Amino acid sequence: MPTSKPKLRELDWDALFDDDPARTAKPFLVKRDDFENYFHFELGFRKGQVLLPTGTTAGYKFEFFIRELTERAGNFPDRDFDSLPIPYRAVATNLENGTLSTFRRGDLVKIMRASMSVPGVIAPVELNGALHVDGGLVRNLPVDVAREACADVVIAVNLGTPLLPRSELGSVIGVSLQSINLLTEQNVRQSLASLGPRDILIEPALSGYGSGDFSRAMETVAIGEAAATDKIDALKKLGVSAEAYAAWRAQGVARLPAVPPVTDVQVKTTQHVSGGVIEQELSEVPGIDMRRRPETDFSLPNLHRRLTEVYGRGDFERMDYQMVDRPGGRIVLVEGWRKPGDRTT
Repeated sequence: MPTSKPKLRELDWDALFDDDPARTAKPFLVKRDDFENYFHFELGFRKGQVLLPTGTTAGYKFEFFIRELTERAGNFPDRDFDSLPIPYRAVATNLENGTLSTFRRGDLVKIMRASMSVPGVIAPVELNGALHVDGGLVRNLPVDVAREACADVVIAVNLGTPLLPRSELGSVIGVSLQSINLLTEQNVRQSLASLGPRDILIEPALSGYGSGDFSRAMETVAIGEAAATDKIDALKKLGVSAEAYAAWRAQGVARLPAVPPVTDVQVKTTQHVSGGVIEQELSEVPGIDMRRRPETDFSLPNLHRRLTEVYGRGDFERMDYQMVDRPGGRIVLVEGWRKPGDRTT
């Protein structure tokens, strides 16, 4: 499941972490509200309690992006990560009890997003009945997890947790990131102490970059390459011939299961949202509404673009979907969560 540099290079990171769709995709009434309000901050109200947002972004666009990157892996709702071309583990922090959660199977994209949901910045993800956020709070360099999974030799890449200067602590995001940096520094030291003489430690010089600098991601590629080059002698000892690597890679890709074709897109009705509300929004959209347009091929980008536009109406806290595999094909089950209680802006 390799990703290409051009896709990351062309990505608009600011738009990815902005829950709103492009202004041209918003309904007129929403555009008018944007014009009349100089700032936008929402509070919910339910049963006498004021409800605050769980993050500066719901993170649904980020999740859509990961789904497109990992589309070859099938977006299965329950996947054994050992069956991926490269065995995978993800760690996340159980926000309800503060413990480490290690995932070796499940919805790959949901789990990846949870493991990267910076508290206070990206909304938590519910997994196995509990809310989860970035695993860095309890294990930012999970050497032990890699060793337990399969590793005889661990190649650890320590991205570090440089503290932000005071000039960057004047926002909610800045304070949240600084709090995380303070916590992660402690568990990183413990992980570094567990490395053995056969293990390889790569430490890119990322001073001046923070965990929230997504828009500067491409700047760090060369820094990472330079850090790996510094360890080239140790890495060569683990190398194999080009032919052997190609054969190993082909064997891994061959393990990818056939992905069922999408045969229908349905909207889940809940006690909070009538499925018809969203269903009407998705009707007769090329690449989405397959019941009315069965000749149209389904496409993840089409689905994501339309769900982003539906979210832009301002009625929903988040948009989501899951793949449901049944004999003969796959159903995409869309679900929307209305904003809790009455909202004031």
